[in-house]
Parts: sequence; C-alpha cells; structure tokens
Amino acid sequence: MTQINLDGILMVDPLSQQGLGIFSEEQHPSAMGIGKPKEGFSLFGLLDRCRTQMGRRLLRLWLMRPLVDADTINSRLNTIELLLQANDQVDAMSDALTKVLIKKFCMA
Repeated sequence: MTQINLDGILMVDPLSQQGLGIFSEEQHPSAMGIGKPKEGFSLFGLLDRCRTQMGRRLLRLWLMRPLVDADTINSRLNTIELLLQANDQVDAMSDALTKVLIKKFCMA
C-alpha cells in the first residue's frame, strides 16, 4: 500500500470525469457474451501510447488526479519537450528497454 500526498493535486470526481470525457469504457463482448470493457473515445484513449500496463496505470492516475502546481506542471512540460527534441535517443532507449524486457521474459 502506498500513501499518496494530495497537496498540489486536483481530485476529479467520477461524474466530472464522465462529463469531461476523460475516460469512456465501452462493452465489447465476444460472440459468447463474455468480454472486458475497452477504452472508448476519450482523452485517455487519445493520449494512451503506453507500452506497459504500469505506464497505462500511471497515465490513468495522472488524468484522475491532475496537478495544480504551475511549477510542477512546467517542469513536466519541459521534460516532455526535451524528450520530443531527442527523438532518436528516446527511440534507442525504448528499443534497449524492450530488449531487456524480452530477455527477462525469456529467462523466466
């Protein structure tokens, strides 16, 4: 269990999340009537380019509890800008991490 500090975070209730279109689950059952809901047309669905479940959970958490501190937001935006400018290095790092994950699963 992890304790979360809520200073500088806006709590968005489920009704507001629905109204803002942050999350939208749609049912996609199989022919047998079973199946999991999938993310529909929503902000989360548009932004989700995560390659891992952990990344997807973190993005969901960030959208559920957005930052309100301008300095923290600007720091995050500066980091994203830096990563976008260093696209070749980010791709190389992503490929290297993918190889590590593949190797880990092959050894398990």
